[in-house]
Amino acid sequence: MAIGMKGAGLTASVLFGGYDGDDKNDIMDRAEAQFREALRRDPHHAGFLTTLADIILEKGNVVEAGMLCRRAIYFEPTNYVGFASLGHVYKAMDDLTAAIHCYEKSITLREHPDVITIW
Repeated sequence: MAIGMKGAGLTASVLFGGYDGDDKNDIMDRAEAQFREALRRDPHHAGFLTTLADIILEKGNVVEAGMLCRRAIYFEPTNYVGFASLGHVYKAMDDLTAAIHCYEKSITLREHPDVITIW
């Protein structure tokens, strides 16, 4: 299965919200492998980086998720999804001040900040 631009940038909770237990773990493992392969081919793709970060965070690896978000933001500084995902990382670390800062930055970067998106 090829991963295109359309599939990038979705949070793991959206991708895997309808699954639980072994099914969810299997699907997440396969998705992680697909996004790692996509990044091997295009290591600067911010959408792939943030989606992989969301998957990794859902699996509990806060440190790697944070590094992936920072890479996405480095390669695309106006990527509001990268800042939102980094906010999720800080929230998982109980650093609410940093999380709020990232969420606010994400909102300011959105093309239509008046449209509410639930991540």
